[in-house]
Amino acid sequence: MDWLDGSANLMLVSDLDDTMVDHTDPDNLSLLRFNALWESTYRQDSILVFSTGRPPTLYKELRKEKPILNPGITITSVGTEIAYGEELVLDEGWIQLLSKNWNRNVVLEETAKFPDFIPQADMDQGPHKVSFYIPKEKAQEVTSPLYTSLAQHG
Repeated sequence: MDWLDGSANLMLVSDLDDTMVDHTDPDNLSLLRFNALWESTYRQDSILVFSTGRPPTLYKELRKEKPILNPGITITSVGTEIAYGEELVLDEGWIQLLSKNWNRNVVLEETAKFPDFIPQADMDQGPHKVSFYIPKEKAQEVTSPLYTSLAQHG
C-alpha cells in the first residue's frame, strides 16, 4: 500500500461473487462502473479490499475472467490468507498469528469422527483451513460435539 502517503480516508471491503461480481452480467456493466468510479474518485487516498471464500487459485482465475481492479489487500480462503498488492505478497504476521494455536492434525482427527463431514476438494483446503460439506439438517447436530471435542485439545 505504498501508494498512500498517509492514512487512508476510506477502506472499502467487498466480497466478490454475487456482490462485486455479477455472474449474470456478461458485459460486466456494474463492475466497470464501479471500477471507473473507484479510479476517478477514490484510488488516491483509499484502500480497496476484496474478501472472498475462494482459495487464491480460484481468485486468480476469476481475475482472468472478469475486469476486477487490483485491490490493495486481498483476503482469500475465508479469511485464512491475507495478501497485499498486485503481486499478492502474503502477510507473514497473519500466518504466524494463525499458526500459533493451529493444529491441522487435531482438526482432521476430530472431524473424522463425524461421518457426515465430506471433505471439500483439495484446492479448497489451505495451510490454515480444513473445509467440509455437511448436509444442512446435520449441521446443528454436530456443531456442539465438534466444538467440545476441539476445545479439549485447545
